[in-house]
Amino acid sequence: MTCQSCANRIEKVLNKKTFVQQAGVNFAAEEAQVVFDSTQVSETEIVD
Repeated sequence: MTCQSCANRIEKVLNKKTFVQQAGVNFAAEEAQVVFDSTQVSETEIVD
């Protein structure tokens, strides 16, 4: 991520995924938290 706008975009895209229950991206902390259905997707697949 290079700016707050990028963080917002990543959060928006993640939250549109059917397997994501909740996603939040913090640009200042350089981290993202994603709650997802592990029966539909793995953590590795989300990171990639």
